[in-house]
Amino acid sequence: MYHATCLPMPSEIFLITRDSIDTQKLLYCWSMFWQLLQQHLFDIIQTIFLVLGFGLAAKSYQDDDRSRQVGHLIQLGDSYQKIINTLIEKPQLNGIFTKGKDPSKITTVERNYIQQVIMQMYLVYTATKLGQFDYFEGIENDIKRFLNFPLQAAVWSEIKQFHDREFVEYIEELQDD
Repeated sequence: MYHATCLPMPSEIFLITRDSIDTQKLLYCWSMFWQLLQQHLFDIIQTIFLVLGFGLAAKSYQDDDRSRQVGHLIQLGDSYQKIINTLIEKPQLNGIFTKGKDPSKITTVERNYIQQVIMQMYLVYTATKLGQFDYFEGIENDIKRFLNFPLQAAVWSEIKQFHDREFVEYIEELQDD
């Protein structure tokens, strides 16, 4: 039975003579290949660059996502610094970290400050849930410690009804530990 192949093995190339049938087959195959290449060269190049473009876009998105996470961590650090600076600048807030302070005697400044800190906790919780921060256990320890004081616990009891149910469950679970 007759068997035709377009491309001979490398060792067979040297055995082909100019007038052989294999040479004619080889030349015919190469001419078909070049014709196909000439007709579809633009499509082939376009497809290659399209695939490369998608690869670069994916890499860029990954780098952008990491940059965004770092930016959010920097913003978190700035917010934390503002919270600390407010404590330093307003000595009337010193009472919020006293275990013996009566929650019924909370001032407006103290209440507003505690609400601001709880809102910051909510923002960090939401950003972590959305994948903008990696989970870290230290934030839970800060939340437990902060809400362990009587003024913070009283304000939390008053305002938790205005927060997201999942966030309230999260805080309540931390307080139960």
